[in-house]
Amino acid sequence: MTEMQEMPQSIRLTVRYDGVLQKITGRAEDTVYMSEGSVFAYLLQNVFMEHPDIEKRYPPGVLSMFLNGAPPKTYIPLCDGDIVVFGVRHF
Repeated sequence: MTEMQEMPQSIRLTVRYDGVLQKITGRAEDTVYMSEGSVFAYLLQNVFMEHPDIEKRYPPGVLSMFLNGAPPKTYIPLCDGDIVVFGVRHF
């Protein structure tokens, strides 16, 4: 008989948007639930899927992104309670 594998736990993230992005998202922050072990790139993909105008209006390098106050690495695992902030850089 095969053993049942344990389902991954869910984690809760807070995603915040600066004033510029709030005009696109219609809100200051979202609560996002993901599977334990999810990485930053997956969250970013989900944000762009939910708010496609962000990716359309702001090419790579224009958005600022912070994970718990520091720039995230693409494949860093996310943890329960993490806070991610997205903004538009002003050059």
